[in-house]
Amino acid sequence: MITLKFCKEFDWNNVKIIELNSFKEFFYFYQENHDKGLIYDVKLRGVANEMG
Repeated sequence: MITLKFCKEFDWNNVKIIELNSFKEFFYFYQENHDKGLIYDVKLRGVANEMG
């Protein structure tokens, strides 16, 4: 699982925590939202994190 924080419309009063299940979902989220806000604090959770 991948978790990240998304500051929608670059408004620090509009921050959401997003949970995604795969790198593919992260890639699509990035494609759709990279110009609509700030993506930060990206973390891997679960098995993917243990592989490193």
